[in-house]
Amino acid sequence: MNNALKDLLYRSLDTPLAPKEQAKLDEALASDKELQEEKRLLENMRSMLNENAEQKFGPFFSAKVMQKIKTQSIKGDDFISSLVWSFRVTAIAAAAVVVVLFAHNSFIRKDISIEALLSMPQTSIEETWEFELPGENL
Repeated sequence: MNNALKDLLYRSLDTPLAPKEQAKLDEALASDKELQEEKRLLENMRSMLNENAEQKFGPFFSAKVMQKIKTQSIKGDDFISSLVWSFRVTAIAAAAVVVVLFAHNSFIRKDISIEALLSMPQTSIEETWEFELPGENL
């Protein structure tokens, strides 16, 4: 089967052909078994698609879909609340770790103060200014 005849067959299913083209296609269909089989398969496929399309979609299907899309976009949460929802478990676990570390530091130092919780001694500006790094006594 040549491609020109196949093209004529495909076009004949969608639009009426010119009389010369229709005669050429009819002549080829009468003699070519492969072209006849191709036409039969195409017609079966089209009828199955038409049957399925009628069964799946009811009236006003596209209007219902568009309305659903509009209501979903109106109800949509903003970006920040989506992030909070997504990382809630991570945030809770991190907060628990911080509380445990604060409790541990407070227990080790036997003191409840900011310095004990953060495990950092409070340093004055004068002490910071006079702070020497090891190896600077040269």
